[in-house]
Amino acid sequence: MASDRLSNSDSEDALQNANNISRHTIDSIGRSLQHFDWPDYVVFVWMLVSCIMVGIFYGYRNHQKYRNGGQSSGNESEAQDYLVGSRKMQIFPVAVSLVASWVSGVPMLGTATEIYLYGTQFCYIVFSMLLAGVLMHKLFLPVFHELQIMSTFEGGLKAVVWTDVIQSGVTLLALLAVLIKGTYDVGGLEKVLDRNIAGDRLEAPNFDPNPTLHQN
Repeated sequence: MASDRLSNSDSEDALQNANNISRHTIDSIGRSLQHFDWPDYVVFVWMLVSCIMVGIFYGYRNHQKYRNGGQSSGNESEAQDYLVGSRKMQIFPVAVSLVASWVSGVPMLGTATEIYLYGTQFCYIVFSMLLAGVLMHKLFLPVFHELQIMSTFEGGLKAVVWTDVIQSGVTLLALLAVLIKGTYDVGGLEKVLDRNIAGDRLEAPNFDPNPTLHQN
């Protein structure tokens, strides 16, 4: 009996020590995120300067084009060039800009929290997104394109699109860095999968129509 009590006491002490270490680690990480270090300043300044230079580049190039071409292009052509990039921009930067406009910091942080707390059920939303994208491409976009419709949210499109491309690239690199660093720190991909399986976070699609279930 004495040995059992001693064993239980040791287990409780070990658990308490583990909790203290975990709490200390979380607190230290929280404090470190409350201020910028030099890598943060480097990325921040580089992003700011890059975006400013993109705007200056396209503004200067358009200014040179209209100055060399005189006033023959007219105000309507100039407005088309400014608002919709003369409708001649390539598919890739426009697509990246659309994704960047749709994805913000809220889903970046919220999705990771949702999956960590409730499992991977939320990931299956990607199938509905793919379906919505196909429907938009086949049904809605051709109509808007043929009607030559503009919205009040457009302005300086070329500079905005390429700025979005830069920001999306940095965001993607940051996500990859976190993914690789986190996987390495816990011991590799196999360890990550083992922990997710043990925590019941890997889920198959749930088609239960019950509105009281947490499915998002």
